[in-house]
Formats: sequence, structure tokens, C-alpha cells
Amino acid sequence: MKRLSTSTILLFGIFLLVAQVPAGYYYSAEGLSGKELKSALHQIIRQGKRLSYGSGSGKTWSGFEKSDLHPEGYVWDMYSLTKRYFPGGGSAASGMNIEHSVAKSWWGGTNNDAYKDLYHLNPSDISANSARSNYPLGINNGSKFNNGSIKVGNNIYGTEYTGLSFEPLDEYKGDFARAYLYMFTCYENFSWTGTNAPTMLIKSETWPMLRNWAKNMLLEWHRKDPVSEKERKRMAAIYPLQDNRNPYIDYPELVEFIWGVSSTQAWYPGAEVTDPDPEDPNPTDKFEALPPTNISNNGFTANWTASNGATAYRVHVYTIQENDTPEEVTILNINFGEGLPSGWNTTGYTDTQTSGSIRLASGSNPGVISSEELDLSTQNNQLTVQARQYSNDTGATLTASLDGEVIAEWNTAKDNQYYTIDLKSGTETSVISLSAKANRRVYIDKLLLKGSITGSNSVNVPGYPVQVGQTLQYSVSGLEPDVTYYYKVEAISGSSIQTTTTIPVKTLIVSGMSNQDYNTFIVKSGDRGIQLSSQEEIKSVALYSVSGRLLYYKEQLTGQHEVPLSEKGIYLLKINDKQEVKTHKIIF
Repeated sequence: MKRLSTSTILLFGIFLLVAQVPAGYYYSAEGLSGKELKSALHQIIRQGKRLSYGSGSGKTWSGFEKSDLHPEGYVWDMYSLTKRYFPGGGSAASGMNIEHSVAKSWWGGTNNDAYKDLYHLNPSDISANSARSNYPLGINNGSKFNNGSIKVGNNIYGTEYTGLSFEPLDEYKGDFARAYLYMFTCYENFSWTGTNAPTMLIKSETWPMLRNWAKNMLLEWHRKDPVSEKERKRMAAIYPLQDNRNPYIDYPELVEFIWGVSSTQAWYPGAEVTDPDPEDPNPTDKFEALPPTNISNNGFTANWTASNGATAYRVHVYTIQENDTPEEVTILNINFGEGLPSGWNTTGYTDTQTSGSIRLASGSNPGVISSEELDLSTQNNQLTVQARQYSNDTGATLTASLDGEVIAEWNTAKDNQYYTIDLKSGTETSVISLSAKANRRVYIDKLLLKGSITGSNSVNVPGYPVQVGQTLQYSVSGLEPDVTYYYKVEAISGSSIQTTTTIPVKTLIVSGMSNQDYNTFIVKSGDRGIQLSSQEEIKSVALYSVSGRLLYYKEQLTGQHEVPLSEKGIYLLKINDKQEVKTHKIIF
């Protein structure tokens, strides 16, 4: 058996850690779409650092040694099929250049982060690098250059641009597409007026930024060549060097939410892409409420899709309040003559076939049936069972248990009888079991489990519902911080009204100069940062940027502590108070 070295195991562990998306890294982009989503990602990924350009320790060639090492030991060159090897020490590999996949002449700068950004830099065969020049990506027949890895020739993708282009292998087209989209996002603030940039881009535009042919081609490449393990491992190597990530590798669906079929839908991590059927000439009118955006401590923006024929929309905003009087509810009502319910389990001997009931135990084996997980965390739950003894098994005892603890034992008789017990509070995942002993067999016919819940009713926020005309969003304000609100939208068309489902939204915790009290822990947001104050010792407190960078950490915190912040934005505060760990979003 092949053994892994300690260093290999360590590197694999490091890869697993950095391959994970840092908690809160994309927090400020959630709930956005299209232009706003792209710009939010720009603010996130432009942060960090870059290696110095060139060869030597701490420079880009030393970065390639980590990011572009093929599993078989040679340089991973996407521009040629020639195998070369790193000499070590951050030195350049023989016969290779540093290639800017997005040509540096497109923005005309060398003394900036884009010039040194590993996410679009690649070790490249010198001749391929020269032939590729500063041409855009494209599809061509290789009339000017073809080394079996990249081709250079006139672009035939669409008719908008027919000049020279370079085309990589199919297995790398998605890699290049995501690298380009990363660059156009990370550096969207550039003018992009340099040589050949206008072939793909519209100068000084941040969205969609891409010319139509280029957008369609990059979308196609992204879809046909999904994110590979190579890309994930490459980003895992670059992230510790640059402290930023390529969002289109972390969450490939982001491409669709910015440029593709979901560009009008709000994005959340793992969101499904909306892909309309191109063969359906009459798509249905899907009127629905969308996730909120611009959430603050006192408001949010409600969003929804258009409804055909609507002349106006009406927005409802409300909270849910509990009633004081509990309401009785039936949790389970089972007739075992119909068999064992789905989700229930059996142990030992049980018979559901011969009597129209469930029989527990045999002459030599005990028998148990157990419920699925039930929410019994509330009080006033009551269990009733209809049961009888088997044949002449006089003294047969039916035992009821809650989460493995016996709560009742009933002596059954020849005739059916009802047995009832009030249950103590359980948990949200409690299990009820009924059992009988060997040679003391029991028939169970029915089971009834009743409980109680606290009733609730909706209470409109003052000023709502409000009619807003023919718009697809509305700014809601004047709310309380750290409260869950709900909104739904009505589409009005003559006497007809359509209503969306309800969307919950929780307002943020701290904004501006307000204070927030987490039991004994107080956060105050001021002009220069935030102040942490605790009367009792807190096990640990950590403050992170939305990019996942640790800005402050303190163990055994008591008293007052100032945490200076250099810029306004959203931060994540993680409090470990020994009982539980909670993370709070802070707006400074």
C-alpha cells in the first residue's frame, strides 16, 4: 500500500482548509443581482495583496510553484503540450514566460495589482505567448498559429468581431472564461481602453461591460466546461498568497446571476439558476416576491417580478405576534390496522400482517416500535394508546418510553382499553417508543398524540399595505432593528388580484451610533470603530471583515475594548460566551 508522507498529508489538510469559502466572505453580495451583484463582488475581491512580479522568492514565479504544479510533477502549461519543470527557488522555468491571459496592454499599466494578479497569470511556453500576443479569446481555425494547445486565427464566433483571436483547448475554456470574468469584476474600475480591449469590452462601463458576442461566448464556455478540481486547487494555492478569491470558482452560478439567465434574480449562496425553456413560445406569467435587498437596521428593499396586465402593485409588510392562549393540536392520529406509518422503526419481533393490528413481541423475543422524530419541545403533550393483550398472555405489559426513558407501564387486558399519560417536555427531535416483553405479547390498535401551540396573528406595520404603481421594488423604512418582518405583494389588474408568497426578512443589529446589548455584552458603533463592553468574562470575541479576514481577537474579555476600523462597511462579530457561539452582522 502506498504511504502518504507527513508533508503530503499536511498540504492536503491545508488545501481542505483554504478551499472552504471563509464565513461571511460574500455576505455583502447576498440578495443582489446583475450590476449591483457584480459591483459588490468587485468591492470584496479587489481587497488583499499581490506578489511582486517576476522570479525569485516572494514573486510570481514562486507563486506558480504552488498554483501551477501538475500532479505528475511538471509545470501545468495551458498554452502548450511541452513538459517543463520548475527549477525551484522561485526561478523561471526554462523556455517559459509569465503570460497575462487578459493582456496587460488592455489597460496599459504595469504598476498595479492587475499586472501581478495570479488569477489571470499563467506560466506559458515562450513561442505560444508570443503568438497569442494581445488578442481576445475567440473561436478560430488556427490559420496563424496552432501548437496543439492554443490556436490563433480570425474569430468566427458571431459576426461582431472577426479579427485575430486565440482559442485554448476545450478542457481549459471554462478556466479562461472564469479568469476573464474575474478580471472584469476585480478591476471593473479600470477604463479598459488599451490595445484590443474594445474588441470584447465597452470602455468605462461596469455592467454588462462585455460586448454581446463576448458575453455569449464566455457564458457558453463557462457552461460547457464547469469548474474543475484543477481550478479549485489553484485557487486554494493562490488564496493564502493574495487574500482574495475568484467568486466564479466558489459559486459558478454567480455568472448566471450577473450576465446570464438569472440576472434579474437575487443571488444567495447555492441559489438555483432559473433556466427558461427556449422551446416554450408561451412562458407562464410567474409573478412572485423576490428576496429583499439593501437590508439595514431600520429597513429593506422589497422586490418582485412583473405580472402581465398589472396596473399597480400593493405591498404588505407585517410582523407575527403570539397569542397568550395555547391552541390544542393533533400531532399524531394513527390506526395501526393500516400498517406501520412511514418513518417509524421496529426492533425485535413485530407482526403487522395477521391481526389487523400491530403485535409486539413473540414467545421468545421482545418487540419495539419507535416513532419518527417529533417536536415535543412544548408543554401539555398527551399520549393515548388503544391496546390489548395477546391471547392468554395474562399480565402482558405495554411500556411507553420518551427518548429512551420509560414514562409509563400499562397492564393490558383481553379487551381493548385506552391508556393515557401526560408527557413532560421533550425536544425538537424526540422519539416515542412502545414495547412488550417476550412471552408477554401486546396488540396495539391506535395511537393519538395531542399537543398545544401558541397561536399567532399578523400585525401590519403602520402605513401598510401601500399601493406603489407599476414598479418592481419598494423601499421599506421606519422599522425596528433585529426584528423579523414579512412582506408579500399583490398585483392589481382591474378587479383581479394576484398575491405572491410571503418573504421573511430580519433587520440588522447595529447601525451608526446605536448600541446593542447581547445579555451582558454591549457593542457600540462610533466614528472611529466599535467599542466592546462586557461586565462578565466572555470566553472569546472575534471580528472579521466580509472577506473573512480576522481583524480582532480577544480571549477572556471583560471591561471595555476599542476596536479601530479604517473604513465603513459590514463586519461580522463572533461571540463565544461559553454557553453558545453566535455571529452578528455589524454595520459601521
